[in-house]
Amino acid sequence: STQSYRLLLIIAMVTGLSSFMYEIGWIRMLTLVLGASTHAFELMLSTFILGLALGGLWIRRRLDNNANPERLLAVVQIAMGGFALLSLPLYNHTFDVMQWLLQSVQRNTGGYLLFNLTSHAIAMAVMLPAAFCAGMTLPLITYLLLRQGHGEKSIGAVYAVNTAGAIAGVFLAVHLVMPLLGLKGLITLGASFDILLGLFIIWRLQRTTTSVSRHSAVAWTTAGVLAVAVTVLFAGIDPLKQISGVYRTGKLRTPDANTRILYHQDGKTASVALVSSGSPATLTISTNGKPDASMMTVAGQPPSSDEATMILAAALPMLHHPQARSVAVIGMGSGLTSNSFLANPALVVVDTIEIEPAMVEGARGFRPRNERVYTDPRSRIHIEDAKSFFSTHGRQYDIIASEPSNPWVSGVANLFTDEFYQHVRRHLHKDGIFVQWLQAYEIDTALVASVVKALSKNFPDYIVYTPGHSDILIVAKNTGVLGLADFQQSLNLGLRPDLEHIAIRSAQDLWQRRIGARQTLGPLFDTWPMPFNSDYFPVLDQNAARSRFLNHTAYDLIGLATAPVPLLEMLGEPQATRTTTNVNAAPGLARSHSSAVAAELLQVFTTGVSRTNLSQLGSQEKLEVDYLRFVLGNCQLLAQPEQWEEIVFGLSAPVNSQLTRQEADRFWRHSGLDRCSAQMTAKQKNWYRLYQAVGTRDAATMARLATELLSAKEAYSPQRNEYLLMSGMLGNLVAGNKPAARALWQEHAPRILANKPMPASLRLLEARSREPGTS
Repeated sequence: STQSYRLLLIIAMVTGLSSFMYEIGWIRMLTLVLGASTHAFELMLSTFILGLALGGLWIRRRLDNNANPERLLAVVQIAMGGFALLSLPLYNHTFDVMQWLLQSVQRNTGGYLLFNLTSHAIAMAVMLPAAFCAGMTLPLITYLLLRQGHGEKSIGAVYAVNTAGAIAGVFLAVHLVMPLLGLKGLITLGASFDILLGLFIIWRLQRTTTSVSRHSAVAWTTAGVLAVAVTVLFAGIDPLKQISGVYRTGKLRTPDANTRILYHQDGKTASVALVSSGSPATLTISTNGKPDASMMTVAGQPPSSDEATMILAAALPMLHHPQARSVAVIGMGSGLTSNSFLANPALVVVDTIEIEPAMVEGARGFRPRNERVYTDPRSRIHIEDAKSFFSTHGRQYDIIASEPSNPWVSGVANLFTDEFYQHVRRHLHKDGIFVQWLQAYEIDTALVASVVKALSKNFPDYIVYTPGHSDILIVAKNTGVLGLADFQQSLNLGLRPDLEHIAIRSAQDLWQRRIGARQTLGPLFDTWPMPFNSDYFPVLDQNAARSRFLNHTAYDLIGLATAPVPLLEMLGEPQATRTTTNVNAAPGLARSHSSAVAAELLQVFTTGVSRTNLSQLGSQEKLEVDYLRFVLGNCQLLAQPEQWEEIVFGLSAPVNSQLTRQEADRFWRHSGLDRCSAQMTAKQKNWYRLYQAVGTRDAATMARLATELLSAKEAYSPQRNEYLLMSGMLGNLVAGNKPAARALWQEHAPRILANKPMPASLRLLEARSREPGTS
């Protein structure tokens, strides 16, 4: 009948709606357990499709022999809703499974395979039972329609209304139900739809046929209502587990007096939380369990490492382009970057582009640190995708700063591609500046190289900075060569308070954050065979999740600035103008600590400052300095030659790499080694002279002495062997003898490295030693 036909089409539409409400909810739920990577989404999607396929296969073989397919359809609808409800209490235990897994497996290739297999098993446990039922519904409905004589056209009608229902389910789930009711509410509502459909069919059959008794209908109704009621009242989702990011750390947050969830919202694109934790308290905003920004809330305490990153993301482009008047910031985070931009009274507009509304709301918890973002009339917040925003508005800016989430998050890697950088350039003024944030943790240097290659394909010049030990900022210019950042402009631009907050009080402090420019670092990035990241060859998206699991880092790139020789300076990196090294040690910035130590050592060995004044030195360093001063003061060099040689080697690194050549020369002349040289062996004298040559940037002497020491093939420590190879190659390159540098590499690198990972410093020198056109 026509009434039956319409009823079955309505059932097909509603079951499509509920099924995709489940899928949206499950994907968000499992994202908090498995991670938000593309690989994780592939596992979830494959599970959902597998469930549909298995359900269809199972019912196909049983339809013809079933005496009452309508009753079976009702049972399947109720079962689907029931399994969906059961996924909620089961979901809480999946966090414990992931914690156990990550604490049990090694972070290697085999462990990554187990991680993915277990992730798939978790997805199947949550999704498969209800998806299996969903796979039975359409075959049942089409079978009923064909049996009633509605013809094959009814099949098209069923799939059309089911697709319409699915679209409606996605729209309702993303834009209405999840933001209003949360994940639990979304799954419960979808399950209620399915259970109600099943009960409607049950009661219809009870009225029109004898296949369902009244007693049976009441029993099914009671069970369905109880299932929904018990879920609403008792099946909660632990918010502490949700914000743990267990897929990264392998640890779950547990209740404690210092942890408070100040904001939690299942937003349209991500679940956002603002958490206060630790003592003293730190505020952290996270998306899908992954921290995106944090701030220290207690005055007088050192800032979080994120604060340096967020402030410098604004300060660096303005110091490179003091005339800037318009800014776009991609990614809200805590709002501190936009707030720092707005400190500049000359700016006319700061557009902050954020795709997730809950992020904007959650960041209000950082006030007053980001007050300008919400109250300054020049600040405009746009809830939109970055690419769509630029395409739709067609504006051009003096500065665009990109601070998206980590590139292993699905959909984020396309903000690090060749095509995106082409897009960005069209929306920069001719002399505009672009800033790209990228983490140095949970990523390898080859993937960083893929991003830099994509960026350098579009921008003629760039400089790489590091706010601390775990992040990098790439400042690029739209046209021409990027000049030096002018610290003196920081006062005019209103940046001094923010910069002083992160221990940048002078041009020297700012210079400590610089790693190198394109001219210096370009050959290094070119050594990796990884292609540039592209929408068409998404190497970053394909490999970032694996790199995260394996705990890879790109710290060796940041470590170029603290190499034991003045590597970047001698290869042409400009240096801060100074006669005296005077740096404020910043938490988390190894170079600033190394510079402060070097300045302290210079004072100790030239003025004889007492041990109690060695404030920059650690306890072990103080003992070593005292011991070395005693040895050199008495010229007792032969007593324990290996011990004092290693101490001198350790002290040479900060002295030679961080002090000026004049300061390093003073250090070695006053160290006491000259006075005790009569008691040195020939080998010890050569090492001492090599340290002097490195400190004074005497390239020819560096090359000669390092070559002599390498040729002896003594059993030095691995660190000292690498030092000799580095010194010899660097000296030859700077002296203009590239073939000699190449010869040193070919002769000694196989022995010294011996299947060890190649440090970025030696990788750079190897690249510079090649003749053009060689590999």
